[in-house]
Amino acid sequence: MAAILALCALLWTSAPVAQTLPEDEAVEDYERHRALLLPERLPLYLHPDAPPFVGALNTSAIYDAVRRHLRQQPYLEMLPSSEALQLLRTSRSDIAQALADATVDLGHGKSHFFGFNIEAAIDTLQRVLLSYERGFGEFTAAEEYAQAQQFLAYALMERAAEQGSTDDTSLARKAFQEMIRLAPHIVLDPDRQPPERVALYDEARHLFLDTPALRRSSPERARAICSLLDIELLLVPRLVQAPDTSLRFELDIYEYETDEMSSVDVSIPLGADVNPTEAVIEAADALLSRHICCIMPKPAPPEPELDLGLGLSLDMGFLYFIFLESPTSTLFDNMGGYFRVSYSISEYFFVTGRLALSFSGRDREGDLQSTFNTFRASLNAGIAKDFGWIRLFFSSGVELAKTSAFAVSNNIVCKVYGIDDPFCPAKDVRHYDIDLLVGLDASLGFAIGIDQVFLLGQLQSAFYVLPIDEGKELNFPLGFDVALQYRF
Repeated sequence: MAAILALCALLWTSAPVAQTLPEDEAVEDYERHRALLLPERLPLYLHPDAPPFVGALNTSAIYDAVRRHLRQQPYLEMLPSSEALQLLRTSRSDIAQALADATVDLGHGKSHFFGFNIEAAIDTLQRVLLSYERGFGEFTAAEEYAQAQQFLAYALMERAAEQGSTDDTSLARKAFQEMIRLAPHIVLDPDRQPPERVALYDEARHLFLDTPALRRSSPERARAICSLLDIELLLVPRLVQAPDTSLRFELDIYEYETDEMSSVDVSIPLGADVNPTEAVIEAADALLSRHICCIMPKPAPPEPELDLGLGLSLDMGFLYFIFLESPTSTLFDNMGGYFRVSYSISEYFFVTGRLALSFSGRDREGDLQSTFNTFRASLNAGIAKDFGWIRLFFSSGVELAKTSAFAVSNNIVCKVYGIDDPFCPAKDVRHYDIDLLVGLDASLGFAIGIDQVFLLGQLQSAFYVLPIDEGKELNFPLGFDVALQYRF
């Protein structure tokens, strides 16, 4: 990240401010990086040794200018801070519960402290800090989080005074530093606070203001926020006063994709004739331009290609066919259903197995004296080709068919009175009980895809070679299938 920033700085100082790409090199299709600016207000850390400002400093105007600059970037999509905080508070039940628990326990911790129950106060307030940490309290409840740090520091100092523990004093100093980070407006009044408490607070404040590393955001916390909110860029600004009254605008930049946290800053010297607000806005704008300009557009992902070919697929549907060759004088309908399993071994080739059951209807002349069922099973290999959302395919293979027994008669008496009537000559009734039909089949069809579900239609035919005798009288089934297919 440091190398990138250095390169950006070099480009900024050596290249014109406004540049446009040639028309043939312009990025036409890209996605914006989701970015977030936190906290909702610009923290201002005043140095206790600095003289008062000359002129008014409007931190709200500075924050609005920073936010406006980021929103104008074409490659950034800024998530509103208020919306992000609401999502942080409510997106997960455990976060909402942690914040609720922290609010209740903070009251208990204060009560323990004011009741001189120091051990209970420390235990309770440490539990409060853990709850606020789980609830991202540094952004969702900064004021309350700071109060918990403040009273923990008080309680630790009380115990250190009783037990002479330097560890408690060190922990109290750290708690004061965190209080200052969360709520820089909270100060200890020397006229109302014990001198030793004010002295440790001042020590923590000087250490916090004089050590930039203590002010930087935690990469672990930034990573957790980006992951939870689906954010790619988190920016955390702050304004720090130096002892000589100059101001330093600091910005932490966390990039989720590279898991890198960087900190950039710019110093703003102030004089008697300088408007502090305008000076900070101008410097912050230059700093943002220098570094945000290095954020390149994210190429838009290609349109998802619907996988119409590879993998396992199952389909079930309706079938209809007729036997072009049959012992009846006219054709008759056959309708039913089928189940098929297919597997694509490559983009263009697949194998498939099919089981079907159909029920015959009556022929127009009434020759068919009893309906029958037909069981068909086939094993095929085929080729396929995708054309956008449509897939065309052709397959061929071996088919086995078995019909139940049926009878056929062309005699008018048999047709009217039935084949069991005494006046129906037995010689005019032909009974069929075909063992097995074996032949070749072929299918030509299409599939239209919608996600993993497909509408399938195909023409299907077969030619039975065996047996050679009576089976040949029932041959050449020709029909179509309509089905829904699911691809895994």
